[in-house]
Amino acid sequence: GAVLATLGRWKEAEAALRDAERRGRDTARFQLTFGIVEANLGRMAEAGRRFERCLALDPDDAQARRNLDLVRARHGRR
Repeated sequence: GAVLATLGRWKEAEAALRDAERRGRDTARFQLTFGIVEANLGRMAEAGRRFERCLALDPDDAQARRNLDLVRARHGRR
């Protein structure tokens, strides 16, 4: 999923990430990547939840914090 996301192949990345999630994948980096994919697919609420989960797993993840702040600023959620 991460490689596909890096290539901008958002729908394919989403499918791969959903498969990994079904198999129990739940790390901070996984949630961050999935959040980025969700955001690029226009699913801001879902992206925000992924970034929040990332921060629950790793409160020091600066990229997740920035992304969450951007989602909240652009979509009115605080």
